[in-house]
Amino acid sequence: MKDYRRIVPSTPPEGLKDKVTMELDTHGLLYQAEWVEEDLMAPILERRKPRKVKMVRVRCSACGGERVLPWAEGMKRRYGFLCAGEATEGGDSILCPMCGSPVEVIHAAGLGRKGWEVTSETDTMTASVLQDGALALTGWRAQLRVYRDGHEEVAIDPMEAYVFDGREACKLNGWNKSYSGTAGYFVQVNHEWRQPKNWSESWGAVSDIYGLSEELLERSTVPHCKLGEYMRLNKLVETYPVAYMRLWQRHPNAESLLLHGLPLALGKMIQEEVRRYGWEKNRRGEVQLNQIRWEEQAPSKMLGLNREELRMGRKMGWGSEIWETYRAAKSVWEILSEEDIRNIFYLGQDVSGLVGIGPVGKSVAYLLRQIELYGENQEVDPYMALENYFDVDALIDYWGMCEQMGLDLEDKHVRFPRDLLEAHDRLTEECRMEKARREQMELAPQFEKRLKKLERYAFRHGGLLIRPAESQEELNDETKQLSHCVWRYAKKHATGETAIFFIRRIDKPEKSYFTLELDEKKLKVRQNRGKGNCARTKEVEEFEALWLSWLRTGCKRDKDGTPVLPDKKERCA
Repeated sequence: MKDYRRIVPSTPPEGLKDKVTMELDTHGLLYQAEWVEEDLMAPILERRKPRKVKMVRVRCSACGGERVLPWAEGMKRRYGFLCAGEATEGGDSILCPMCGSPVEVIHAAGLGRKGWEVTSETDTMTASVLQDGALALTGWRAQLRVYRDGHEEVAIDPMEAYVFDGREACKLNGWNKSYSGTAGYFVQVNHEWRQPKNWSESWGAVSDIYGLSEELLERSTVPHCKLGEYMRLNKLVETYPVAYMRLWQRHPNAESLLLHGLPLALGKMIQEEVRRYGWEKNRRGEVQLNQIRWEEQAPSKMLGLNREELRMGRKMGWGSEIWETYRAAKSVWEILSEEDIRNIFYLGQDVSGLVGIGPVGKSVAYLLRQIELYGENQEVDPYMALENYFDVDALIDYWGMCEQMGLDLEDKHVRFPRDLLEAHDRLTEECRMEKARREQMELAPQFEKRLKKLERYAFRHGGLLIRPAESQEELNDETKQLSHCVWRYAKKHATGETAIFFIRRIDKPEKSYFTLELDEKKLKVRQNRGKGNCARTKEVEEFEALWLSWLRTGCKRDKDGTPVLPDKKERCA
């Protein structure tokens, strides 16, 4: 590649300064402390000599006006001034008290050696043709700099340039990262261009290119790139001129997609490519777009469509999402009609997940009907859009539960229920119950083993008894009667992570009273709760202590199998 460092101009083209000046709309309001003579009436009324008071003089870089305002304590700086009754200091954004222009408040003494501060800046790009006919796209950074004496200047620095010559491209850098012990890392503008061998596209989105025209492109070595046509998409999608030019250099038939294909789809695909994770490490700005058949020449074939489909797409202004959905549906033998596409627009959701698992057109129309019916007949959250109640994911989730429960999705009443929300909630509960039933069946053998191991801990005394849980059903019943969450401990109990016991009254053995969790290794109670998670009564507390003492002495029983108290050799009643 040719060395362009001395060929690409580093001074802005004529007229660019006037253009960017209109965009730099924030000026500067410099302030500095000043001692001024006080009002003459105060010394007269107080019968004393006049004296100076501390005030603040402000100067506006927009109108050039000056004014003395009251001195005020500052929060971030040492001091500020009062403006419209409020304390103002360096870094604040306000309206000039003299001309009303938006200004940034600047402490004059804090400007340092450079003597100026940037109050607003903007990036812009220009197009030009070099001596050898190469097209140069140059990125400029324009800054409005306000100086210590109150005047302002517009500075335009060259930051990056991209040169396109036929099928070759290069990048010029006009800046580099520098480091200062006081300022840290900052961007330093170079005095001349640098041309790296390995580079990546880093300028990003551009809304318009100053100086770009068909006449300019005709004089370049890339007259058929149709960059101007691509930039006209900027009102519909973010435009990345460098990425587009690199795509065109790799695939010249990209111009056919702009002129005779689906220009918005191409624009969105480029945008998605540049926005994807890792693009900042791109290799020379190369864009792939492998979803397009670049080996073809006809726009319809490049997009995987026939002429009628392409005509419909151009008429409706398809973007990449609609085009990819249409093509995916076509691959599974579903041809979407113009009405189907219009319904997808109305729905405003990504429907690609429907492809292959259900009819896309009918499903979208069904969701729109659900939204309409629900809006007429139900009260909805005013802060939530109806589309959030009936989204594509909810329908796909419902179908998945139907398959899980063995329902026939070929039946239209099953696939498209009268009320999707009601059907979804009902099936969710059925799936939950079915899952619980399967888990219960899986845990049943483990519950049986645990019961054989823990039944030796069964104990009776003073009208109360304690025994281990026997099944998931018992834990569920315990939860319903006592309104706590012991049902969640089924797996832990069955696998030996913990041990759940029921405390009941001997005369009412089927009625839940208290639920106890035991640490088997330490023989300590982790928790013992009654109805609504209430604390144990004194009776239950004494019973628990006696039971633990009996456990720790080895669970002794007499010849009849009756527990023997640890402190007295008497039978428990």
